[in-house]
Amino acid sequence: MREKIVIRLSKATAANDVELAQWVRMSEGNTTPIATSRLSELAELVQGASVIALVPSTEVFLGSVKVPTQNRQKMLKAIPYALEDQLADDIDDLHFAVGQRDGDGNVATAVISRDQMDRWQTMFREIGLPINSLVPDVQALPVEDNIWALYIGQQGALLRTGLQSGFAIDVENTATVLALSFAQLETEQLPEKIEIWSALIADEIRACIPEGVELVTHTDQVHENGLLSLLAAQGFDVSKTINLLQGDYSRREQLGKIWRPWRLAASLGAVLFVLQLVISISENAVLSAKHDQLKAEVIKIYKNTFPNTKRIVNVRAQMEQKLKELAGGKIDDGESFVALAIAAGAALKKTPGLVMRSIRYKNGELDVQVEVPNLQVLDQLKQNVSSKNKLSVKIQSAAQKDNKVQGRLQIKRVS
Repeated sequence: MREKIVIRLSKATAANDVELAQWVRMSEGNTTPIATSRLSELAELVQGASVIALVPSTEVFLGSVKVPTQNRQKMLKAIPYALEDQLADDIDDLHFAVGQRDGDGNVATAVISRDQMDRWQTMFREIGLPINSLVPDVQALPVEDNIWALYIGQQGALLRTGLQSGFAIDVENTATVLALSFAQLETEQLPEKIEIWSALIADEIRACIPEGVELVTHTDQVHENGLLSLLAAQGFDVSKTINLLQGDYSRREQLGKIWRPWRLAASLGAVLFVLQLVISISENAVLSAKHDQLKAEVIKIYKNTFPNTKRIVNVRAQMEQKLKELAGGKIDDGESFVALAIAAGAALKKTPGLVMRSIRYKNGELDVQVEVPNLQVLDQLKQNVSSKNKLSVKIQSAAQKDNKVQGRLQIKRVS
C-alpha cells in the first residue's frame, strides 16, 4: 500500500504559510504520531507519499441529485443546473465535484466556491506541496451502512450521514441541527445507530435521538489532536470520499495549464527539429549522389587514361599503382615525377594569382607552364622553388599577354 500523509487545514490556513497544520503519516500496519508543522516544512517531508488534504466542510456543500445519464461529461454539465435552486451563489462561480451513484440513481456531489479552490491551489503551488486528494473533513469520519457519525471538536462539529454525505455544524447548534435532521426522515429512513465522538455529550443531544436509534458514545477516544487521532485510530479509505480535485482542478488539468503556454514553443521546436532532420537527410542524399557522380567520373578518367584496364576494384589504389609505374616504380625516387611534383608543389601553391596551364615530365625534368600577374611574381616563384629541396629552376620563356605573364619553367634536381 502506498504511504499516505493526511493533512488537516483549518479555516484560518492562509497562503502566506504562517498557519501551522496538523498531519499524520499512515502506511500499512504503521501510523506515526500526530505532528504539527508549517506547510512549507511539510512540503519537504511528503516525497513519494500520497498526500490528502482535509479541508473545512464549512466551505463545502455536500448534496445529491438524480442524473439520468451515465456519461461523466454530460453529468458534469447537468448537475449544476439540477442543484441551482439549492445554491445561493451563481453556478458559474462554483466548482462541482462528482462522487458515487447510490442504488436509487442519485449522484453524490460536492460544491465549493471557485475562489476558495483557487486560494488553496495557489497556496499549495507556492509552497511546493503536491496534493493528490482534497477532501471535505467530514468524510474523515468512520462510515458504515445505516450508521451516522458525529464528531464534536474544537473547530466545530461534523456529522457524516452516509458514504459521501454530511455537513459541518456550529457546536452550540449541534443538538438543534441533529434534531432537524432526524425530523426530516421517515421512520424507515432513520439510521440504526449514531456514534458520537465528543469529550462531553450534552443532555440536549441525548434528548434529540429518536426512539429506536442506538446511541454509542466515545468520550474516551477524543484526544487533544482531535479528528486526525480519530482518523488514525479508525483508518481512512480515500476511495469512499469525494475528491474535490476534478475537472478544472484535476492534477492533469493543472499540469495542462502549466504546459499550455509552452505548447506553441514546443510545437515550433518539434517542427524545427523535423525540418532540420529532413534537411540533413536531404543533404546526405545530395552528398551521396555527388560522391557517386565523382566516383563515376574518376573511373571514366581512369579508363580513358588506361584503356587496357579490364577490371576496376579500387580506383584510388589502382591509380596510385599506375603513377608508381609511370614514375619508374619508386615513388620516393629523387628523379621521379611524383617526387619532383611534391618538392615544387608547395612553392607553386603559395604563389598568389598563379594559374597552372600545363605540366610535363621527361628525363627527370618538369616542364611547367604557368600564368602569373607580373614578372616580379614569376621571378619570386623561381626563387621560392629554387630554395626548396635543392631544385634547379630555369625560366625558359616569359611573355606578356592580356595584363598577365605567361611563363614556362624547367625544374629538376640539383646534381
